Amino acid sequence: MASEASGRSGKPPRVVEAVQVSLGWKGGYQADYPCPKCKSPLASKDDTLLGTDTCPNCKAEFVFGADVQTAYRVHKADVERKEQEKRLAAEQRKLVAQQRGQVSEAEQQRLEEEEREYDERSKAEKRQLDTERAERVGKKRRSLRGIEDLVTILTSLAVGVCMLLVAAGFIAFTANNVVAGTTFLASGVTGLISALLVSSLFSSLFAIHQLLTDISAKLDEDRAKG
Repeated sequence: MASEASGRSGKPPRVVEAVQVSLGWKGGYQADYPCPKCKSPLASKDDTLLGTDTCPNCKAEFVFGADVQTAYRVHKADVERKEQEKRLAAEQRKLVAQQRGQVSEAEQQRLEEEEREYDERSKAEKRQLDTERAERVGKKRRSLRGIEDLVTILTSLAVGVCMLLVAAGFIAFTANNVVAGTTFLASGVTGLISALLVSSLFSSLFAIHQLLTDISAKLDEDRAKG
């Protein structure tokens, strides 16, 4: 959603300036705040603070203020720095112990355990990011399906009205009312053609939007793997 900074409505998204931050014991970063429009309590985690988000209740789009994003970036850099320092310290201890030929079995196990914990934490973070990415894509697709269903219903109603006009035209012709018959028939046929053209246009737009959404999700996935 970070690429939709101006929102689907064309208006700039609202800005969330004040958040309540809570930190997980493994470095997780969560911001709690009210929706800037409907004031519903919301929460965002980690890198979602750097992009555009949407309230699940009122559908208002918003971004986080520069202070909020800066605070998260500082926190993230600090967590990564500490993780890097821990890895370097562990590798240094292992190297020194190996050079001295004094690496005990317990020390070796502890170092291996630290490496396993780091790998598991990295995998857990990746799974969380993948889950959040899939939820964002699913939300977009559900919203698009709702609009598509509405267009289908409106098109069906328009086609029904046009068919009634055509039928009224034929009835008028049978009653030798040529003027009314011609008017009804022309209106019905014109409206029917217009409804079908509009339906085709929206179908094409929906297909293009779906394709762009899939491409965006694929690019996000590739960047995460890289």
